[in-house]
Amino acid sequence: MTNVIDRQSVSPVCTLLGCDGFGIRLREDSVGVTVTVTGEVDLATAPVLMRALRLAAVGDPPLVAIDAGPVTFIGSHGLGVILAARQSMRSRSGTLVIRHSSARLRKTLAITRLTDLVEA
Repeated sequence: MTNVIDRQSVSPVCTLLGCDGFGIRLREDSVGVTVTVTGEVDLATAPVLMRALRLAAVGDPPLVAIDAGPVTFIGSHGLGVILAARQSMRSRSGTLVIRHSSARLRKTLAITRLTDLVEA
Protein backbone atom coordinates (compact mmCIF):
# COMPACT_ATOMS: atom_id res chain seq x y z
CA MET A 1 0.00 0.00 0.00
CA THR A 2 1.32 3.45 -0.88
CA ASN A 3 -0.04 6.70 0.48
CA VAL A 4 0.95 10.20 -0.56
CA ILE A 5 0.43 12.96 1.96
CA ASP A 6 -0.83 16.24 0.54
CA ARG A 7 1.46 18.85 2.06
CA GLN A 8 -1.09 21.64 1.53
CA SER A 9 -3.72 19.88 3.64
CA VAL A 10 -1.49 19.25 6.64
CA SER A 11 0.65 22.37 6.90
CA PRO A 12 -0.78 25.88 6.86
CA VAL A 13 2.81 27.16 6.71
CA CYS A 14 3.29 25.38 3.38
CA THR A 15 0.09 26.96 2.13
CA LEU A 16 1.40 30.41 3.02
CA LEU A 17 5.07 30.05 2.09
CA GLY A 18 5.03 27.20 -0.37
CA CYS A 19 7.04 24.01 -0.10
CA ASP A 20 8.20 23.55 -3.67
CA GLY A 21 10.10 20.34 -4.25
CA PHE A 22 9.05 18.85 -0.92
CA GLY A 23 7.14 15.62 -0.79
CA ILE A 24 6.46 12.58 1.34
CA ARG A 25 5.40 9.08 0.37
CA LEU A 26 4.50 6.26 2.78
CA ARG A 27 4.92 2.61 1.82
CA GLU A 28 3.94 -0.28 4.06
CA ASP A 29 5.38 -3.78 3.70
CA SER A 30 5.74 -6.89 5.84
CA VAL A 31 8.64 -5.38 7.83
CA GLY A 32 7.19 -1.96 8.62
CA VAL A 33 6.62 1.42 7.00
CA THR A 34 9.00 3.43 4.82
CA VAL A 35 8.60 7.20 4.72
CA THR A 36 10.36 8.64 1.68
CA VAL A 37 11.13 12.33 2.06
CA THR A 38 12.03 14.57 -0.87
CA GLY A 39 13.47 18.10 -0.74
CA GLU A 40 14.16 20.36 2.22
CA VAL A 41 13.02 19.59 5.76
CA ASP A 42 12.85 22.99 7.42
CA LEU A 43 10.51 25.19 9.46
CA ALA A 44 7.83 25.05 6.79
CA THR A 45 7.97 21.33 6.06
CA ALA A 46 8.81 19.80 9.44
CA PRO A 47 5.12 19.72 10.52
CA VAL A 48 4.32 17.69 7.40
CA LEU A 49 7.10 15.22 8.24
CA MET A 50 5.77 15.00 11.80
CA ARG A 51 2.31 14.11 10.56
CA ALA A 52 3.72 11.54 8.15
CA LEU A 53 5.76 9.86 10.87
CA ARG A 54 2.72 9.77 13.15
CA LEU A 55 0.67 8.16 10.37
CA ALA A 56 3.48 5.67 9.75
CA ALA A 57 3.40 4.62 13.41
CA VAL A 58 -0.34 3.89 13.44
CA GLY A 59 -0.84 0.23 14.23
CA ASP A 60 2.53 -0.01 16.00
CA PRO A 61 4.71 -1.36 13.20
CA PRO A 62 8.03 -2.77 14.47
CA LEU A 63 9.99 -0.53 12.10
CA VAL A 64 9.59 2.93 10.58
CA ALA A 65 12.32 3.77 8.09
CA ILE A 66 12.95 7.25 6.74
CA ASP A 67 14.30 7.07 3.19
CA ALA A 68 16.36 10.25 3.18
CA GLY A 69 18.08 9.77 -0.17
CA PRO A 70 16.12 12.59 -1.83
CA VAL A 71 16.53 14.99 1.15
CA THR A 72 18.53 18.07 0.12
CA PHE A 73 18.57 19.84 3.51
CA ILE A 74 17.47 19.22 7.07
CA GLY A 75 17.29 21.96 9.69
CA SER A 76 16.85 21.91 13.42
CA HIS A 77 13.06 21.63 13.16
CA GLY A 78 13.40 18.49 11.06
CA LEU A 79 15.92 17.01 13.47
CA GLY A 80 13.52 17.73 16.33
CA VAL A 81 10.76 15.86 14.52
CA ILE A 82 13.05 12.87 13.99
CA LEU A 83 14.05 12.86 17.67
CA ALA A 84 10.40 12.95 18.75
CA ALA A 85 9.56 10.11 16.34
CA ARG A 86 12.44 8.03 17.66
CA GLN A 87 11.18 8.50 21.24
CA SER A 88 7.66 7.60 20.18
CA MET A 89 8.82 4.44 18.42
CA ARG A 90 10.97 3.42 21.41
CA SER A 91 8.01 3.83 23.76
CA ARG A 92 6.13 1.35 21.56
CA SER A 93 9.10 -1.06 21.42
CA GLY A 94 9.62 -0.13 17.79
CA THR A 95 12.59 1.17 15.83
CA LEU A 96 13.15 4.27 13.71
CA VAL A 97 16.00 4.25 11.19
CA ILE A 98 17.26 6.55 8.45
CA ARG A 99 18.18 4.95 5.13
CA HIS A 100 20.03 6.22 2.05
CA SER A 101 21.28 9.39 3.73
CA SER A 102 23.62 11.70 1.86
CA ALA A 103 27.10 12.57 3.12
CA ARG A 104 25.77 16.01 4.08
CA LEU A 105 22.92 14.53 6.12
CA ARG A 106 25.24 12.01 7.79
CA LYS A 107 27.52 14.89 8.78
CA THR A 108 24.58 16.78 10.31
CA LEU A 109 23.51 13.63 12.17
CA ALA A 110 27.08 13.13 13.41
CA ILE A 111 27.29 16.70 14.71
CA THR A 112 24.01 16.22 16.58
CA ARG A 113 25.00 12.74 17.79
CA LEU A 114 22.21 11.00 15.93
CA THR A 115 24.34 8.63 13.87
CA ASP A 116 22.80 5.64 15.66
CA LEU A 117 19.70 6.24 13.53
CA VAL A 118 21.56 5.69 10.26
CA GLU A 119 21.14 2.24 8.82
CA ALA A 120 24.24 0.94 7.05
